[in-house]
Amino acid sequence: MQQPKRKEFAEKLVWEWTDACFDATCKRQKFIEDTLSSSPGKTTDVLLPLCYNFLAEFIMDDKPQTVQFFHALGIDQSQCPGVFDSVQPQECLFCQGEHAEQESKKKFTIEPNCVLVFDTETTGLSKSDVIIQLGFVLSSSLGKSLLTYEKLWKSDVPVNSHTFEVHGISDSKLRIHGENGKEQTEHILGIMKEVLQKNGTIVAHNAAFDKRLLKQTAEYYGVPFPDLPIFCTMKAIKKRSPAERGPNSKNEDVYSFLGGPDVLGRMHQALSDSQATSYIFFQGKQKKWW
Repeated sequence: MQQPKRKEFAEKLVWEWTDACFDATCKRQKFIEDTLSSSPGKTTDVLLPLCYNFLAEFIMDDKPQTVQFFHALGIDQSQCPGVFDSVQPQECLFCQGEHAEQESKKKFTIEPNCVLVFDTETTGLSKSDVIIQLGFVLSSSLGKSLLTYEKLWKSDVPVNSHTFEVHGISDSKLRIHGENGKEQTEHILGIMKEVLQKNGTIVAHNAAFDKRLLKQTAEYYGVPFPDLPIFCTMKAIKKRSPAERGPNSKNEDVYSFLGGPDVLGRMHQALSDSQATSYIFFQGKQKKWW
């Protein structure tokens, strides 16, 4: 893989690990974010001294992840003796990342009657806010996962401080890792239109909010917004008794009450929330709730 791709991959790992190891308001995470965002074009040079300490303190016990990071930076075994011991090539997620990148380029055909469950993270809650992360799970009519998507979207709209406390997505993170917002909006709306054209179903938890923000984002970028009927699991679940769906209608709480496996990532990230909603939708379908 070319060096720019290595740098991009290394930066992505740092974001993931800082998110996993630190609270969203932690000073050290903010320091890493500020350092990365203020050094475009020289991020690998900046990352090396920072992350040697980072790895030594937090990650060295997990050798596959350590190898993954060093491999992404182009550091080989001779430079770090002992680190690569007992780690098999298939354990290096850098290599897996290359494979996933190749797989993602393959043509995917949306099948009839499929179900697309999506979730958004946004700059805020107002009528001027936009989407900065969207995730979806596309499944067959029987609930078999066919495709997942999760990307950060660049935006000129600043992230509200209260919203940041919920999802932990900062303006600096978007500047470095965000995709073109207009292009992603067009891409997602195109997929949703095709799902509906093939007699599929679009689902969200609190669909009114996600649909409003999707429409606002489309209008912000000047992208035509189609008619999108969206099934709302939150609205539907409120019709069930607490004995059936739990004490409240929150996405993660209903997911847990219905026996969802404890394998999802951090909640209030678009893909994790979509996976929880997908589980709720198909559980409700199986129970003939809708």
